[in-house]
Amino acid sequence: MNYGRIISFSDGVSMHFSGTRALQDAIDYADEHGLKVCVVSDPASIKRDLEGSRERERAEYGARNVRSDPVFDSPERRQLRAVGRLDLLEQPEPAPRWHPVRIARRRVSRSGE
Repeated sequence: MNYGRIISFSDGVSMHFSGTRALQDAIDYADEHGLKVCVVSDPASIKRDLEGSRERERAEYGARNVRSDPVFDSPERRQLRAVGRLDLLEQPEPAPRWHPVRIARRRVSRSGE
């Protein structure tokens, strides 16, 4: 049974597209209004997110780099790549990288030398 998809666009609007052409209808809508796709939700992706199975599969797969791991790839990226429309994917701003502060300590021997 096909329940369709809920698509969130870059203008903040979310819409439900039903049927087997749901993704294509959403792409047509995005093209018509000059929008990008932020989130694609369908029953399978929602269930997978609730179970956390994507994280488990990534850990079992053994990849060290999340970006190169096809199992951990977002549903939006996978679905838009399948139809050749990655140009519609809204790219989130990269999170700032925080590096631990390392404090140099002068070592002093216990014997007092």
